[in-house]
Amino acid sequence: MADQSYFFHHLGNPYIHSNSTSFLNTLNSVRVFHKHLPTNVNRQIYLPPIFIRFLHATQSLKGVDVYLNGKKILYNFSFKEISQYITLPVGIYLIEIYPQGSTSTPIIRKEVKLKENHHYTIPLISKDKTYQLLEYIDDNKIQSPITNIRVINLSPFYKNIDVSIKNGNTLFSTIGFKEATPYLTLTPMTVDLEIKDSLTKETIREITNTTFKPNLNYSIVLLNHSVIIY
Repeated sequence: MADQSYFFHHLGNPYIHSNSTSFLNTLNSVRVFHKHLPTNVNRQIYLPPIFIRFLHATQSLKGVDVYLNGKKILYNFSFKEISQYITLPVGIYLIEIYPQGSTSTPIIRKEVKLKENHHYTIPLISKDKTYQLLEYIDDNKIQSPITNIRVINLSPFYKNIDVSIKNGNTLFSTIGFKEATPYLTLTPMTVDLEIKDSLTKETIREITNTTFKPNLNYSIVLLNHSVIIY
């Protein structure tokens, strides 16, 4: 029988990373690198902001600290945790991940340029002791009263996975490592799901009694042998 433990991640949910006292306090001091935009006297140019959040998807790392343009925004950020969205102006940002409490050598450093008016989830992943920061665009638009779900395979142990309703239809098939599916529109429901290895058809995880509520978008993420839903 597959282990049925899994985590839900929504704003206000206790599994969302809360060790962020400096999270909001430092945002105003985060330096944004961008080119000057042309303006004129009669009109101001407004660019919609960007929204980013971080996901710790690397079991081999314990707590980490996340820096944005040299300012610590998350500390002791642990495996399976996901941060709240940070609202930022359009620009180029330097993301640095350090072992918790250290600033000597970063685990990874990456400069990102993100599109205006987009929501992003940025997971820290690893395979064969090589670390990466990925970028996934989140859909924040939905038409009532439907629900949208997608699947992201962040497990280096499974080259391809399928997700299906238990004893029912396959919802997503052959999802490769680091791949995110398009969102699938569903009627809100409570359902049992299975994640299987696409090749062997072995059940990796069972997700029982899962409720997808109306007017929400969900991501089902496979992390090593665990699953989170946010």
